Amino acid sequence: MQSLQLQNNLYGSTGLLRLSEPGSGASGTFRVALMSEWFTTSGFLCTGGHPCGDPSRTNDDATHFGTTASLSLTPTPYLEAFGSFRSYANSNSWGRPKLLQVLGDSILGLKAFTPDERGRVLRFGGEAQLLLVNGTGGVGLDGSGTGLRIRGMATADFSAQQGEKRIPLRVHANVGYHLDNSAQVVKDTEIARGGSPNARLPITRIERFGLGINRVDFVEAGLGLEGAFAKVRPFLSYTVDFPINRQGYVCDKSKATTRSFVDSCLGQDLGYSTFPSRLTIGARAFPISSLPGLAPMAALDIGVSGTSNFIEEVAPTPPWTLYIGIGYAADVQPAPPVVKTETVERVVQSAPPPQHFVRGLVHEQGTTTAVADAIVRMTGQTSGYATGADGKFETNNLAPGSYTFTITAPGYKDGTCTATVTAAVPGAPVAPAGSLTGNPFGAPPAPAPGAPAAPWMMPGAPPPPAGPGAAPATSQDTWADIDCPLEALPRMGNVVGKVVDGKTNAPVAGVRLTIIGADGTSHTVTTDSSGAFRLNDMKPGEVSIKAEADKYMMTTQTASVKPREDTSTTITLTPRPKVSNVVITKQQIMVMQQIHFETDSATIKGDSNSLLTELADAFARNPGIKKVEIQGHTDNTGTAEHNMELSQRRAEAVRDWLVAHGVEASRLTAKGYGQTRPIVPNVTERNRARNRRVQFEILERQ
Repeated sequence: MQSLQLQNNLYGSTGLLRLSEPGSGASGTFRVALMSEWFTTSGFLCTGGHPCGDPSRTNDDATHFGTTASLSLTPTPYLEAFGSFRSYANSNSWGRPKLLQVLGDSILGLKAFTPDERGRVLRFGGEAQLLLVNGTGGVGLDGSGTGLRIRGMATADFSAQQGEKRIPLRVHANVGYHLDNSAQVVKDTEIARGGSPNARLPITRIERFGLGINRVDFVEAGLGLEGAFAKVRPFLSYTVDFPINRQGYVCDKSKATTRSFVDSCLGQDLGYSTFPSRLTIGARAFPISSLPGLAPMAALDIGVSGTSNFIEEVAPTPPWTLYIGIGYAADVQPAPPVVKTETVERVVQSAPPPQHFVRGLVHEQGTTTAVADAIVRMTGQTSGYATGADGKFETNNLAPGSYTFTITAPGYKDGTCTATVTAAVPGAPVAPAGSLTGNPFGAPPAPAPGAPAAPWMMPGAPPPPAGPGAAPATSQDTWADIDCPLEALPRMGNVVGKVVDGKTNAPVAGVRLTIIGADGTSHTVTTDSSGAFRLNDMKPGEVSIKAEADKYMMTTQTASVKPREDTSTTITLTPRPKVSNVVITKQQIMVMQQIHFETDSATIKGDSNSLLTELADAFARNPGIKKVEIQGHTDNTGTAEHNMELSQRRAEAVRDWLVAHGVEASRLTAKGYGQTRPIVPNVTERNRARNRRVQFEILERQ
């Protein structure tokens, strides 16, 4: 349970909110977490001492919101792999633009540590994190901004001590180096603003904070305390980042007049007040005993330094940030079973008197098919016995004599079986329990012509276990074995249903229905005045139902007929539009509306069903169109490879919809063209929307 109380930090590694610990859960465990972060404040980035360009631009309003999803897993007792995915947004009243968003900063990491040992207090380890930074002004990672974080860590776990020495306290320490290349993602922007590579104009303080841009590396250090209690783990930590100008960035204050915002420089204002540092207070809880790995968490970051004295090389530190999240840890390896040994005093009793039973096999006449759930009753009794999945039954103890059994089962004619129960002959050789000693014929009875023999009737075969309520067999117990064939009723099914108007839900009379059975036979029925129809004696299996009516579009759907059952179905007809959205030309089937899909997906939206229904109707009413190519097209948003794959999936989705609604698959082929065939230039959102389309080219017609 203690292993499942270790949860992910912001980077995906197990630890506190910002600190990692040299340990992990037990081998075979994994952890997932979702964390949200938020703060809002005034007078943060734009103040009297640090105005935002114009001296009158002070007392800004700033808001931040972000989410982080993380996963970590423990393959061995000394190794942990982890990763996280973070997206966030910042708005500022003096920002241009006011809203800055970063979608998809990712971390991939690996942590090694000393294996956990019972009673061990000190543990050590190290981790490496690959920092993948999302580019600005587009979608996807910017390789030039990739960074690296390397950490050494140590933990003193006083809660691991045994007995009275145990103290519910854990102390964590981290020291590491952060190789930060995030400034590379805004290099082109700064060159464009300055006019040339030698006259780069740095991004503003608001942009530096909103995008998380640093021009220097950091030596990172942190210290934390954690309470190790059963239901809650409070923690307190302090972390600080010391800037290191590995990149050799030159902050030239003499060019301050060329910049909208004026900040200090690291070389001229080096001091603690400019270093990013924060104090973190938080706790994890474990409220559900039956789910020890479920851990809601809350934490508050309080900015200590770097919150009001800004330098051009470092992103400002927020004055406070609230974190709310939840984590879950699970173990994929089951716990070893608990083996309990009990001593039971057995009372030896004398053998019970011999008992006599009837056991039988109920099967379909002329086949080996067992009849399950058949009810077997002795004449004159209301209660009975039910056959199992193998068609077998066994009675309770019966007195010697002759018995007649009545057998009923759904789908079969009622049948009867007779059996004679005899007692063991005194002085006869003792037969093994379950043998055929009591068989009145002295040998297994012969089955009915064409019927199989019961499995236990074969020489040397053991008997089935006694039925419910039967007493344990003894060496003198006897069985009378019987074979009970049943004649099967016809196994045909029926199709019943009604046809309704898709807009009013009112019944539609006079609809012509063509039903193709599972055996390929075709049947025609017409709905009555209440829109109902019925077709009896259909072979079980999948059937196709095509509905045609004046003023409605043709539709096709399927149903599954089951033996000796009514298969109910409702067919919805779509009224034919006054102005057709489908026009057939010599070379194309033209649609006057767009087929809509979910964003970046091949899932067809529901508002396109009526258009596709009209398309299926056009195919049904024009059998001379033998082959049509369904073409998928996209705009130029995203990569060409992705657009080609997306257009292919969308074309196939339309083809599959039409085939499912009655259009022969041999008449349709699907091909994606991606962004290669725009009908208008991809320069406006309106034009891009026109280029996202599905077309129907006629390849062959009669």
